[in-house]
Amino acid sequence: MEIKSTSSFRPAKAASSSPKRSTQPKAAHSQTSPRLDIYHSSEDRPFGSQMMTGSKEGLLWDGTVPPMNALKITDPKDLVRDNIPWEDIKRYYTEGTKITLDSADSLESSVNQMTAIYVAAKKTLESTYSDQEDKLSENMEKLNAMFAQAKSQMVSSYQNSVGRFYENTGNKGISSSMGKSLSDAIDERVKELETTGEKKGLFEKDKDIPYSLLQIALIADSFVKQQNPTDLEEPENASRTSVQKGQNHFTLKELQAAGFVAKAASKMNPKELLFLDSEELGLQMSVRYMKMAAFLDHSGIDKEVSSLLLGSFDTYLNQYSGKALSNKGSSLDLYQYALKLYESTKDISKVLAQSGSRYMGDRFFSEVLIYGNGIGMSRATRYNLDISQFQMALKDGDSSLILQSIAGNKIYPSPHYA
Repeated sequence: MEIKSTSSFRPAKAASSSPKRSTQPKAAHSQTSPRLDIYHSSEDRPFGSQMMTGSKEGLLWDGTVPPMNALKITDPKDLVRDNIPWEDIKRYYTEGTKITLDSADSLESSVNQMTAIYVAAKKTLESTYSDQEDKLSENMEKLNAMFAQAKSQMVSSYQNSVGRFYENTGNKGISSSMGKSLSDAIDERVKELETTGEKKGLFEKDKDIPYSLLQIALIADSFVKQQNPTDLEEPENASRTSVQKGQNHFTLKELQAAGFVAKAASKMNPKELLFLDSEELGLQMSVRYMKMAAFLDHSGIDKEVSSLLLGSFDTYLNQYSGKALSNKGSSLDLYQYALKLYESTKDISKVLAQSGSRYMGDRFFSEVLIYGNGIGMSRATRYNLDISQFQMALKDGDSSLILQSIAGNKIYPSPHYA
């Protein structure tokens, strides 16, 4: 079959039946149509229901006229922000400044944190609002109020915990002296941080150090000084204690040591004494006293202050042991002998050997006792192991292990460690 192209049979395009459009512009529909080169309002009320277009003389306002200064121009100074986390500061000053027996041994760190926050915020405000006296005054008033409340809480909580311990162990009225000393120590630390910051240029306006970094720098400086007490710029005769005259004044370091003693006492468990005979009870109490004395001496606590703290610790040990150290008997005899020997030797291991031999005889060295996990050892071996662990913790500066060793809370396996 032959196929032929159909291209030649395409029908021609039909002619349009609609009339040809005119290319001339339409004539104006009315004389009121707006001209493009002149502004004409498109509606009677372009600004809402209260304002509408008026005459040549002005605008017509239909409603209440707003008072003067209802619309204010923002002063650029009002946009300045200090970037201080006020809510975080308030929370810490409310919840983080309470001192209990559990936190009393870290008193210095608590004071450092509280004062670093204050100084960092104060210097930030002074720099931010240096040319706005009203703003500076307003914010400093708020900061000072928060700091005063935190300081009051720290002082009163210390008195009610640590101070009460010393009141209950024969030092009437000392709680008030400790509170006054702590208040003074906090003020002194503020001055130290301000002086240190000035010397290091931390507060220079051109450095523009933000609050958060300023606080970290001040806390770090306090930590360094805490670890290196000799760096503290403190006069040798400053804040000394006059125990004999009854006019007690303590440094921050001494207040923390007092807290450590009170905390260690509070952690002692009377049940640990149930299996001890009278001789070993006296020896055990003397070991705890000697450990505490060694700790205070190692910490560089003033002798008069150390004597006061140890006096209270001695009173507590007597209470803890059921008055065994105040009633005549082998417990008291061994305890007094050991402490007198320690005063002359300062060697706990030597005191143990001589005291054990004198009051317990051969059984102190030869009688084997079975402790935890089936471990058998003599009393002499157990005590020497205990002292060795204590001295290692003392050398490492591990206050947690030192406190645990003094409190007697199983620093090595034993069915009953006293």
